[in-house]
Amino acid sequence: MTAQVRLVVDNRPKALRIPTAALRFRLSDEEQEKERKAEREKKDATQDASKTAAAVPAPAFEDDLALQDRSDTARVFKVYKLDARNQPKPVDVRIGLSNFRYTEIVSGDLKAGERVITRSLAPSQGM
Repeated sequence: MTAQVRLVVDNRPKALRIPTAALRFRLSDEEQEKERKAEREKKDATQDASKTAAAVPAPAFEDDLALQDRSDTARVFKVYKLDARNQPKPVDVRIGLSNFRYTEIVSGDLKAGERVITRSLAPSQGM
């Protein structure tokens, strides 16, 4: 005998969700290098701006680390959405409930109706 069982652990009918495949998508090596270069340039520009403003960093205490919840960073993923020019834009998101088809988005710069990338089709060879 065989049986199929479906256990519903939780249900959130009005949750923002994306295809789970979007969590597994990665850019090609060439595209990743472009992204890293753009991030370095952005970081350099913000560091130059911060040098002019003399900000005093807040002292770090060991007790502060105890107040942080490890689950805050455990479920953070990078997904790629398409911008206005149909170019991939990385977005860090925190996820909630998940199954093999869809994953709930708890926080991040992603809104309902925005397109996320789930896979890339390579151009055929020899054409």
